[in-house]
Amino acid sequence: MRNFDLVSLRLFVAVCDCGSIARAGDQENIAGSAISKRIAQMEADAGIRLLTRFRRGVQPTPAGRVVLEHAQRVLFALERMESDLSAYGDGRRGHVRLHVTPSAIEETLLDRIASFLREPDNSGIKVDIEERRTSDIVAMLTEGSASIGICWENSSVVGLEHRAYRQDQLALAVPVDHALSQRQSISFEETLDYEHVGTPPASALQKLQQLEAGRLGRTINYRIFVSNFFSAFSVVASGLAVGIMPILTGEPFGALRRIKMVPLTDPWASRRFVACFRSYAHLQPAAMRMVDHLTHGD
Repeated sequence: MRNFDLVSLRLFVAVCDCGSIARAGDQENIAGSAISKRIAQMEADAGIRLLTRFRRGVQPTPAGRVVLEHAQRVLFALERMESDLSAYGDGRRGHVRLHVTPSAIEETLLDRIASFLREPDNSGIKVDIEERRTSDIVAMLTEGSASIGICWENSSVVGLEHRAYRQDQLALAVPVDHALSQRQSISFEETLDYEHVGTPPASALQKLQQLEAGRLGRTINYRIFVSNFFSAFSVVASGLAVGIMPILTGEPFGALRRIKMVPLTDPWASRRFVACFRSYAHLQPAAMRMVDHLTHGD
């Protein structure tokens, strides 16, 4: 049975469908004698006749019908495999793994990914999202254990290919009845006169604030630390402390939690997030489609 190759099976199916070796030859653009030779070899390998020959055509024997049924399934499975591989090749199927910072995932990233997955051509793509610090994302991309990262652009992404994802403005979150709530903007140094709520010390935003406070010869007076922005806004809404947060993250809390976002005037408070990777040319097609969607907008 080892000589039942795909070409012979395809020709055998064609002969059975046409009921004639000659007509199958015309259909498949191959000489009838070549088809006869292949089928004769199949019969020799099987040790049984697969076709009954008549003056005006052929039809499968009982054994031939068994071969026909299996051959049709094999050829159908092969067509499905080729179709699926083609879909992977043009990015319509695949598995994209994103490593993102908490700042990115708590703002607009999930909405952007949802809009990508809603597109009909992307229905076969699966996405995994894992939260990581910027330093961890850069390290994983550099060593090749991650393919795409979404993080704040800073000196650590040098050496990686990256594309602009979106801009982000930091602001001071205060209760609407706070003394600073009527301000249109504020400098970071002015905020240091108040007790702050802090996010994890290892986060990029927390490190940035510590660095800037040090440059000013000041310290940040933290009243409480929490694990994420949502908890931080709850602290601010309760009046326990103020906090430096991204404006886009705080906007949904404005009316709901009675919080005012006062933009920072410091140049470093305007941040750019990027999609980064070792090499765009070496990304899988589905990952390329994701990067293009995130960096080119809707």
